[in-house]
Amino acid sequence: MSLHCQKEEGEWGFSNIHAKCRTLIYNRIQMMGESDGTVISTQMDMLKLTHIMMNPPNVARIPSKLLHIRQYARDMVHILPYNASDTRKTFKRRIYEVLNNMNGAEYGIQEPRIVRNNTGIPWRRIWTSLHSPVFPEMVKSAWFAAIHVIVPTKDRLASIHLANTSSCARCGEVDSIQHKITECIEGQLIWN
Repeated sequence: MSLHCQKEEGEWGFSNIHAKCRTLIYNRIQMMGESDGTVISTQMDMLKLTHIMMNPPNVARIPSKLLHIRQYARDMVHILPYNASDTRKTFKRRIYEVLNNMNGAEYGIQEPRIVRNNTGIPWRRIWTSLHSPVFPEMVKSAWFAAIHVIVPTKDRLASIHLANTSSCARCGEVDSIQHKITECIEGQLIWN
């Protein structure tokens, strides 16, 4: 599950924190590199990082103590440089989008398990409805848990060795999510 996929894809739509933090630091390094008289601008001039960088950069020439500058040089070759027509917000958005795409390409963004296991269901409509402002947050959370099969049923708990049996305590049937919602009396009381 990827928390930074869009809500319409069945996730929560959070920002990619790793890419966001790197975006902020790269923006700051670039800004400080342009300011005359700063330590960063002196280092950037010395390392020839103030102009458009070659791809791939020769990061071995950057001292290992300047790991953040090495990473900056390695990643910024993929990003169009800041120019006078850019606002800082536009430039940060460009950095974030590139880093986020690179992160997705490196680790792959997988669709939720429930979508992979149940093809042919209009998932986009379900996700859109689930995140509709009409439903209270409690209902959204309960259905999100049920759809992603993360409700602590006896069947699920037994499969990860947290319960001794997969039988329902009330009726003795296998305590699956379907059983809990539609078949068992206890589930009907909770979900109706």
